[in-house]
Parts: sequence; structure tokens; C-alpha cells
Amino acid sequence: MGPGRSLLGTSVGAAGSGVVTDPRERRQAQVDVAVVEPGSGGSRPSVALLGEAKWGTVMGVGHLERLGRARESLAARGLDAAHCGLAFFSAAGFSDSLRTAAERGGVLLVGLDELYGRAMPTGFVP
Repeated sequence: MGPGRSLLGTSVGAAGSGVVTDPRERRQAQVDVAVVEPGSGGSRPSVALLGEAKWGTVMGVGHLERLGRARESLAARGLDAAHCGLAFFSAAGFSDSLRTAAERGGVLLVGLDELYGRAMPTGFVP
């Protein structure tokens, strides 16, 4: 998985996608990328990363809030999401406010340059 280990700070577990029900908003949130580490030795399964991908949409804080709620919903169901980072993949780019959030940490931004290996992603995850 190339730089996955260095970007996540852990080994890359099972990767997939799915839908998370948000009981507070009474909606479902599509999760395009989910990296989950199985629990072992009595530990709970942990979510290392949740991500959203868009081709023609500039991603912003609304996308961040939606994935944040999905992370909270998974934690409420008993998964360990204490160190879960949020990642955004977009060909159209990212809003200034989302870039600011990525600089604070816990958020990873991957555009076309990063996807094709011409640059390292902006931000970092715990």
C-alpha cells in the first residue's frame, strides 16, 4: 500500500467502503474509503480512516462535518474511533476552510497531484 503506513501511522487494515447510519440526522452517510483494523486480544475493532471521494466537486467543511458524524456514529456502536483520521480525495480541489482544517491535523487531502505521486498529501492523520 505504498505510503499508507506512513500516512496513517499504523499498518493498513482491511479497506473498503460502505454506508453509516447517522441516527442524530436520521440519514445515511456514504463512506467511499474505510480502513478498519480488526480487534485482537480482547481489543475492539478500530477505524483508522474514513474517506470521501469526489471527481468534479470542490470539497469543503460540509464534507468534513458529514464524515465526522459518521465517525461519531461508529464510535457509538462500539468501534474504537479515537485515532480515526478523515481523508478527502478530489480532482476539483478543496476549499480554503478544509485546507485550514487539514493543517490542524486529523484530516488528509489528496488531489490529483497526490494521487499520481507528484506530491505528498496535505495534512496528516493521528
